[in-house]
Amino acid sequence: MATFVLFCLCIAILIFYHLFFHLKVLVFRDNARSGVKKPVSVIVIANNEYENLQKLIPYLLKQEYNEFEVVLVDDRSYDETYEFYLAYSKEDPKLKFLHIEETPETASAKKFAITLAIKAAKYDHLLFIDADCMPASEYWIFEMATHFVEKREVILGISPYKAEKTFLNKMIQFETGLTAANYLSFALAKIPYMGVGRNLGYAKHLFLDQKGFHPFYNVKGGDDDLFIQKIANSTNTSICISPESFTFSTPKTKFIDWFEQKKRHYSVSKFYTKSTSFLLGLFHIAHLFSYVLFFCLLFSQEFRLYSSVIFFVRLLLFWIIASMLFKKLAAKVEWYLVPGLELTYCLSVISFGLIGLKAKKIKWK
Repeated sequence: MATFVLFCLCIAILIFYHLFFHLKVLVFRDNARSGVKKPVSVIVIANNEYENLQKLIPYLLKQEYNEFEVVLVDDRSYDETYEFYLAYSKEDPKLKFLHIEETPETASAKKFAITLAIKAAKYDHLLFIDADCMPASEYWIFEMATHFVEKREVILGISPYKAEKTFLNKMIQFETGLTAANYLSFALAKIPYMGVGRNLGYAKHLFLDQKGFHPFYNVKGGDDDLFIQKIANSTNTSICISPESFTFSTPKTKFIDWFEQKKRHYSVSKFYTKSTSFLLGLFHIAHLFSYVLFFCLLFSQEFRLYSSVIFFVRLLLFWIIASMLFKKLAAKVEWYLVPGLELTYCLSVISFGLIGLKAKKIKWK
């Protein structure tokens, strides 16, 4: 009886998250736009990304927007980045090029690079994109920048991964889609807790007023979640989900590379605020235990039928919402894989969370 009650509680928690949080993104209509085109500084941090930069930088410089600059930081690269873009920046006034030869021991390499870029930025409104990403359209800056409206100074964008036919890619697509659904819906519920550095915007003065990445300046990672928790609130945050505002990235193709990436991401979770940790932890624990307890109840003659009906009703609800959500967020997930991917996701989140808490050697690159 206790197992069945706990199972029902887990299901009720999940249904609450689906209806109260995830549904917000599904019904959201992106109407908050500014008629004034504010000048923007686009920041790109690169470490040995010469080939990707050859595609990205020209595309950024040709964006359909009146006034912007691209601040490119070469972080200790040993490829052709330095020579090429030093010359390129002298030819195109929109490109500002910075080079880092050495990172201070007291600083995270990426945060140090971002800090230099922000201080060098000409404009107050900043957009961030990774070197291995590509905007979905030439209107990426326009779509993101027009959300700097009224008191909205933090803009959370979407950065899907390119779809491939491997099982690892299916896992990545599911995890990326659900993660986006979570952070976007939490922001709509006025409790923003993260964005993705591959597609993010905020005001320069927020960074300077809040003393940058202090007190986690030396933490590997956290520039797009710990920092957002520091500066974002219920009134200054907006989301941008226009398909033309997406930035697409190539996902990891080897499990070990993906493992290291996720270990880095989850290693900063121990620095999350108590409220964020509670809300995310409750969701993930309820998610995992709904499966574990359901499998246990299948051996109970008394509760087998009831638990099966409850389980599949919740799964059907998630199926319906997730299929539409994933399509809206450009996450390529086949409907028939949802149950297996959901269970795999539950196990991986708990596993990565535990590994991340104990992880010590984490690298940006």
